[in-house]
Amino acid sequence: MFELNEGIKIVYREDGAFIYNEKNGSVKIVNETGKMILELVCCKGIMEIVNKILEEYSIDERVNNVEQEVVLFLSELEREGIVCKR
Repeated sequence: MFELNEGIKIVYREDGAFIYNEKNGSVKIVNETGKMILELVCCKGIMEIVNKILEEYSIDERVNNVEQEVVLFLSELEREGIVCKR
């Protein structure tokens, strides 16, 4: 599981979210799926997030493809200092 780093503020909108990093002043905008991942990342594991995405969007893709995309997104957030592994 992951947790938000200190100094990260998130403004949730219907169609996504804005992530503000107080430490460096950067802003990241994510879409609705990114918003869902952010809402779940602190309390769910990767496979639980993947299953929620598959359920929410009725995706026919293979679980491995969605899992790779979630891992890639979380790695990006980690690299940008937004989340860290617990």
